[in-house]
Amino acid sequence: MTRPQHAWTGRRVLVSGCRGFLGSWLVRLLQAHGAQVIGMTDPGRAAAQPSTVADIPVEAQLHDVASLAAILRAHAPDLVFHLAAQSLPSAARCQPHLTFEVNARGTWNLLEAIRSVAPTTKLVLASSDSVYGENDGTPFTEEMPVAPDFPYEASKACAELAARCYARSFGMPVTFARFCNIYGPGDAHLGRLVSGTVEAVVRGESPRLRGDGSSIRNYLYVEDATLALLRLAQALDGEIESGEAFNFCDDTPVTSADLVRRILVVAKRPDLQMIISPGIPREISIKRASAERARRVLGWRPTVTLDEGLRRTIAWHRERHVDQ
Repeated sequence: MTRPQHAWTGRRVLVSGCRGFLGSWLVRLLQAHGAQVIGMTDPGRAAAQPSTVADIPVEAQLHDVASLAAILRAHAPDLVFHLAAQSLPSAARCQPHLTFEVNARGTWNLLEAIRSVAPTTKLVLASSDSVYGENDGTPFTEEMPVAPDFPYEASKACAELAARCYARSFGMPVTFARFCNIYGPGDAHLGRLVSGTVEAVVRGESPRLRGDGSSIRNYLYVEDATLALLRLAQALDGEIESGEAFNFCDDTPVTSADLVRRILVVAKRPDLQMIISPGIPREISIKRASAERARRVLGWRPTVTLDEGLRRTIAWHRERHVDQ
């Protein structure tokens, strides 16, 4: 499913958002495969995984095209994984302008920096299946139109449109991964359902659920997401056309209430009861996508089941409390 290790040895790869949850996992995987990782971060941003260190750390803000171009010129990566983003829908509702600046304009600026310095540099963009908008229960496929209504979802769709524009207009090799909800060890942001619920359960507290528990989502273990990114990068070497999108998710959507119940079972804390609290207004209630095309074209499929991924996530949270 992934590139043979020797094919990554010595390859210069830039990862934006390298200190975030997904970025930290990707940096470690690339290093394990022998790549030389140029890790780009926003100055002053705290690391999700302090132990994760890129081979060549660099700092730049996505609004500064000149700094982005200087980094590309100095380090000459042949591949960029663009993960830097404002990734919380709840934060996007509070600060829509900032979300569009980071997700939409930031991606546009990076694309322009690549075009001005080395337009043959490959770009893999981490996007979201949220770009499809509300769902009637039929899984979205890549041929369906994007129809976002809310700030986070629209900002990610704008980033995709910019990437496709640069692919079509300037021949830049670009592809994007539409991920469902990614979870796993290393995600300490308690605003997300899995990490927030697991953290409460590990502390012996009743988990709090926003809304009535009927919202439906797919969940993808973070390691499977990093493998998807590597496989997409490989496919850009001639297997797929520039500007294509691929959904990456598991095959078993669950309601938020069922997910919390599964966490309680896996954590062996049936004594704790979930607390229902007011939901978030203007939030997608059903979000489902199909990864059939990724299986057929890329040979990718998730390898970690939801229960196994939850077990690993719970273990990480417990170890974190022991170390504190």
